[in-house]
Parts: sequence; C-alpha cells; structure tokens
Amino acid sequence: MILKREREILANKVISVLGEGAWGTAIAIVLAENGYKVNLWCYDEHVANLINTKHVNEQYLPSVVLSTLIVATTDIKAALSDAQFIFEAVPTEFLHAVVSQAVEFCVPEQMWIVLSKGIDKNFLLFPSQIIQKVCGASQQVAIVSGPSFAHEVAQKKMTTIVVAADNLKHAIAVQQIVTTDYFKTYISSDVIGVSAASAFKNVVALAVGLADGAGYADNFKAFLITLGLNEMMTFVSEVGGKSQTVLGLAGVGDLVLTSLGRLSRNVRTGQLISQGASVEEIHDQFKMYPESLNTLDAIIAMSQHKNLSLPLCEGVYQIIKQKGKAKDIFNQIMSYNF
Repeated sequence: MILKREREILANKVISVLGEGAWGTAIAIVLAENGYKVNLWCYDEHVANLINTKHVNEQYLPSVVLSTLIVATTDIKAALSDAQFIFEAVPTEFLHAVVSQAVEFCVPEQMWIVLSKGIDKNFLLFPSQIIQKVCGASQQVAIVSGPSFAHEVAQKKMTTIVVAADNLKHAIAVQQIVTTDYFKTYISSDVIGVSAASAFKNVVALAVGLADGAGYADNFKAFLITLGLNEMMTFVSEVGGKSQTVLGLAGVGDLVLTSLGRLSRNVRTGQLISQGASVEEIHDQFKMYPESLNTLDAIIAMSQHKNLSLPLCEGVYQIIKQKGKAKDIFNQIMSYNF
C-alpha cells in the first residue's frame, strides 16, 4: 500500500482514463477509491451524461454507483488536461485512432498505462507499441494485466494483477496509485511477454467457447486449454517475451479466468458462433467486437510471418473465418503431438 505522505502527494494529480467501457470504468472506480480525481473520457455522450448526473454507467456497469470523483467528458483535450497518468481502456482496433487524436494534447512527462488486451491487426503491434508508434519511442508506457473481470473489480472483489514496464520505477509508480485492499499488484519488466500472453488467451477462450457451443464437455475443453497454453508459450517466446511470464498472472492466471469464468465475453462469443450467430449479431449483443475476433486475425498473420505452428489458433481461424466444421477441425487438432 502507498505510504500516507506519498498518497497525499499523488492525490493532487489528475488521472485520465480513456474509454467508458466496463474495464475503463472499473479502473476509474479503483483510482477514485484511493482518493484521486479521475477524468473519464467517453465516446458516447449519453454515457457521459449519465455518469455525471446519476453517477452510474448503465450501459457497461449497471447497478454500480460511481464516486463523484469520477468526472466524465467527451472532450479528449479536457480529459487529458493536467493528467500525470493516462490509462487507456480502448478496444485495440480503435486504439491507434484514439491515441492519434490524443497526442496533440499530451506532454512527454505523462505516463500511458495500457489496459487493452489485444493486437492491432492492421499494424501487427501490441497496444504499448501502438502508443509509442504515435507518441514516440521514448514515451513512458506501463501495462496493467491479469485475471480481472471488470464487474468483480467494480464490486470490490479480491483481484490480483501484474503491472509491467521496461523501467521498474514506472511500474512501481503505477502500483502505488492502483493498489487497494482488494486490488493487489505484482511487478514485471516483461512488457512484451505480458502483452503477448494477455492477447493470446483471448483466442484460447474463443476455442473453449466454440467447443462448448458445439457440445463438447469439460474433458475436451481442458485439452484445448492445455494446448493453448503450450502455443501461448511458443508465441510469447517468438515475439520477444519471456516464457516464464506465461506461468504468471498475465498468462495462466488470465487464461484460466477467461476460459472458465462465467463472465467471459470471449467464451460467450465462441458459443454464439457455434450456435450460428453472425459477427454482427455478436456486436449488437456486446455493443462491441470482442477482442478475440480481432486478435485471431493478428495472431494468424504474425504466425505466418514467423512460420510458427499454432494448430489451435489455425483451427479456430478455419472454423470462424473459413466456415470449417468444428467437429472435423477439433479432430484434426487432437492429432497434434505436443
């Protein structure tokens, strides 16, 4: 926990959160819990108005009362004004556009903290790399990741996450402002490993959902998770991360939660696709495209470029993008020796 004097010093700083979704709002709740004023940038003016007038995000976190320290705005300049820390909780497919909009209002002293878990399929870059691409390679960036359903964080359920930064001083600075009695943090220097594992688990959870929707039981889903963990380790190592990161909160921890947790949108996406739902129908239900669908395209492109063998990811791609039969493809995957 932060020492009282350190908390008093930091409390005079403004913190910005970009993204009104469940995860961005949950982090805003954590920050407000620690006494910080939070400027929450919203894309949707209706969501912003409800947060400011009724102190609730009815679209993404209904029934959770928000602190009056959380002030919503659709003006990105106002959201970033005087902010020392900028937390971004933007879907990865829109991150480049949002950062490009924000950069003219940023200063070098600010630190960006990544909450997104995905890979930009157009640039084949992780969120931290997107930020440094737009803001400059010297931009300070940290990552918050790990097994953390937004609804549980908002309800102040015990949660453990990892904060990663190339400079451990930056990771510790973030750790100081987000740690609470129910939101515990660990430190890592493996930015790429945490980024890659956080993204990859989305596709494994999608595979579990496809299998569940197709009628497969828990024994087979355990096989898919095991194979997915092996492929995650291969992928993380090949893109420059540390294999041991896969065994931590951003790897196994988030993989287990996202694949087996009852609130997993990625699993639900797989179930719906197996039951015949279109991508557009899934978007209408979630009000967004789940990260797994965008991440899948990026992982397949990166694996082809690096000549990686990722049978599970390739099989999921065949089912979703090439309309392959789940039973036939899952039988092929089972023949993989790992």
